[in-house]
Amino acid sequence: MAATKNAQELKQETKSYITTALLRLLKTNKLYDIKISQVCQTAGVSRMAFYRNFDNLEQVLASYYQQKIELAFKNRRDLNFQYQFMTQFGDELIQAAQQGYEHIVRELFIKQVVALYGEDNYQTTFIVAGAYAAWRKWLLENRQLPLSELRQVLRKFHRMTMEDFNTQET
Repeated sequence: MAATKNAQELKQETKSYITTALLRLLKTNKLYDIKISQVCQTAGVSRMAFYRNFDNLEQVLASYYQQKIELAFKNRRDLNFQYQFMTQFGDELIQAAQQGYEHIVRELFIKQVVALYGEDNYQTTFIVAGAYAAWRKWLLENRQLPLSELRQVLRKFHRMTMEDFNTQET
């Protein structure tokens, strides 16, 4: 049992080294320019150790951001929380957009919000994706639009979308 616990701790340490190395490399490189061998060298682990833990670099990022996003979203549902989330993760989201891995963060964000609302349907996914896009634009434009105006846009979008989905075509 002690050996199993030790093996689990070593596996977790290896994952941590790999994740830290990739995040460090992403500060100066785009995701598609980074090779697994670079990550392994930076982390001080073998390629075999990498592949025992991950299939590819996107999986490393997905694992890292999934934990962070799930933790941030616990028991949250309102626009104010979305603002807090975007402020807290703003620099990371900007880096993700610039370095070519934002799609990973976006999908995890959408998945988490959809799960919070408990409605995994087209309507909820559409609304959340639109809200994410607005927050993204706000961040990438250096928060130029006053927050009060962004919130009005999001509320209006939500209202219009709900009306459109609730209107049945004849």
